[in-house]
Amino acid sequence: MSSLLRQMEDRIRQRMARKLPTWAQTDGILPPSSLALEQCSSETTAQFKASLVSGGRLVDLTGGYGVDCCLMSRRFHHTDYVERQPDLAETARHNFALLGASIQVHNTDAESFLNAMEPADCIYMDPARRNTHGSKVVSLTECTPDVVRLHDLLLERCDTLLLKLSPAHDLAEALRLYPETQAVYVVGAQGECKELLLLAGPGVPEGGEPLIRCWDGRELLAFRPSDERNAVVRYTAPEAYLYEPDATLLKAGAFKYTAQHYGLGKLHPNSHLYTSAERIEGFPGRTFAVRQCLKTHDKALKALGKANLTVRNFPASVADLRKKWKLADGGPLYLLATTLADGSHRILVCEKTGPETEATQPGCG
Repeated sequence: MSSLLRQMEDRIRQRMARKLPTWAQTDGILPPSSLALEQCSSETTAQFKASLVSGGRLVDLTGGYGVDCCLMSRRFHHTDYVERQPDLAETARHNFALLGASIQVHNTDAESFLNAMEPADCIYMDPARRNTHGSKVVSLTECTPDVVRLHDLLLERCDTLLLKLSPAHDLAEALRLYPETQAVYVVGAQGECKELLLLAGPGVPEGGEPLIRCWDGRELLAFRPSDERNAVVRYTAPEAYLYEPDATLLKAGAFKYTAQHYGLGKLHPNSHLYTSAERIEGFPGRTFAVRQCLKTHDKALKALGKANLTVRNFPASVADLRKKWKLADGGPLYLLATTLADGSHRILVCEKTGPETEATQPGCG
């Protein structure tokens, strides 16, 4: 074995240990390819999906490396795994046996199996988000299998359809194409949005629209699209505390509802930063104490020397601002470059809060 190949295998093993600890710790497991490891769910997000569905029969039409299928199968009496690539199917068959998962493996394409299958309690699909040239795609209509073209047949063949989508997908478009969606789960891990899940079934969802749930180890926020449309927001200058929402809230589009739900002011319609005079406990995201509110040309910025920097609705990049202020990365200070409700550009100098942190009302000249 060449040293390059050995290095590649070592990297895959290291990534497996982080992403798929049970697989990595099981003797004899066949590792995935680099692409398969990139595309498969983490063990954490797969366990979450398994908590959403149960019943007599599960059909996973896009089996892949088999992480989702393996963990979801524990909630069903019978599970069918479908994968068109023979190497992946054989790898999954081998690994399922070692992991103690009783799953029937089918090496065929999803559409052929779907056309011939008897109805199931649940169908799970994670369509490939790459075209025939290997390039990533964003639109749901470009994924393989084409879940838009198969819409009617999928819903005819199951009581519950669970679709996994990339966080890059447009949620509004997905709901337009799948109006039967009962619930949306915006799933994150360690502050990063990882996937969108659509849970669809026959008929119109309760209340005429789905419940959107944001999850990152726990449920962070739940709301319906009408809650966001009807939310009343107070736009204000920065107060003593500043809040940066979790990535799942931003992907879910809970821009105004977050402010209303937590009783916060919002800095600007497009900035998605929130503020309050008193510290709000339990906010799903990062909370800062605001120390200063500076103009972009303030000499105090060059004097800082080192700080963490974030840009939100601001006409310059992080790299540009670091160069302008000769600012190194790190340290206890956090700079948030943003736009206020009056259209002015400001740099908020902040510190992360703890139980002992005190904050005062910052001046914003």
